[in-house]
Amino acid sequence: MKNATHIAVGAFIRTGISDPSERDEALQWWNAYSQPPKKDRLLKTRDAARLAEVTPRTLRDWERQGHLHPRHITPRRVRWSLNELQNFLCLS
Repeated sequence: MKNATHIAVGAFIRTGISDPSERDEALQWWNAYSQPPKKDRLLKTRDAARLAEVTPRTLRDWERQGHLHPRHITPRRVRWSLNELQNFLCLS
């Protein structure tokens, strides 16, 4: 569903914006906003730990500290969000 801002920017782009810098900014916003969201990939603990270059125990510690929120499929089966892990690693 499109919100009012999305509709307004689309209308500005279609009717034309005279200032080139405003037009470029509107087009960049439009292109970024209209992209479908990336599908999140879920990783096994072993794969997530390898990607983060840490041990599985460190992942569980980060979960206990509230930094990461894995999906518990069963009590022993856990999947880690690739997007969440990458965001956490970039901010650390």
